Amino acid sequence: MNNSSCSIIQDLLPLYEDKVLSPKTAEVVKHHLEKCSECREYRTHIHHVVRAMQNQNARNNYRYSEVVRKIRRSFLIELAVGAAVFSFACAALIKLASRE
Repeated sequence: MNNSSCSIIQDLLPLYEDKVLSPKTAEVVKHHLEKCSECREYRTHIHHVVRAMQNQNARNNYRYSEVVRKIRRSFLIELAVGAAVFSFACAALIKLASRE
């Protein structure tokens, strides 16, 4: 195939994989891929790279949610301890005030 047309198609392949191209442009890319083995091979490579990135993003999202969960849990424990200390302090002050 023409080197410049392959270059253009290869630039469009990530968008083609994400299905964000206009229907007409997607058809041009599809038609080119049917004829050009080099671009088909490049598309396979792009597909694997995109999958790897999606998997990495999923792992990062899971790690992020774990960190948020641990922080939330820690905050709730600290809040409960603080509320208990405050309650005991208030009870002690009320008891002291009632003695006088």
